[in-house]
Amino acid sequence: IAAVDVDDVQEKKFREDVPPPTQEPQPIPTGADDGALTIPSIARVPVTPISRLLNVCVVSLKHGSQVSTDQRFAATFRGRRYFFASEAAQKEFERSPEDYAVAFGGCDPVHFVDTQQVLEGRFLTIHDGRLYMFASEANYQRFSQDISRYTRQSSGVSQVAHVK
Repeated sequence: IAAVDVDDVQEKKFREDVPPPTQEPQPIPTGADDGALTIPSIARVPVTPISRLLNVCVVSLKHGSQVSTDQRFAATFRGRRYFFASEAAQKEFERSPEDYAVAFGGCDPVHFVDTQQVLEGRFLTIHDGRLYMFASEANYQRFSQDISRYTRQSSGVSQVAHVK
């Protein structure tokens, strides 16, 4: 299994000491003061990219190559913004986003199961045709030893890439 460092792919554009962007929750309006029943508006969750994949085209990764993105080509799926190398890659993603989007929005499933905390991954693997990310190689190893615990799937073929 070969490991690929995402920071190397991104030409060190992401600094590890800078956390992913966050946005403070906005207060929900309470409505009229006349005693009438009001339904509060639902706070919108901001769409964010997977920080370590800002400059890596996931469509290209699935096809076995590492290609930098062009910020003109982007799509959103399940609250995550993905960038692509070309318009053709963007259209391919849009035709079948489930085939290219990173499972769990790029968060480490092993870390979540263990701690109930969300943590973006650093290592990228393709398991049974689906992309997963892990915070550490140790978490990837734990995943590969008990895949059904983290995916509710039986074990299959995996390849890992290190995406700092």
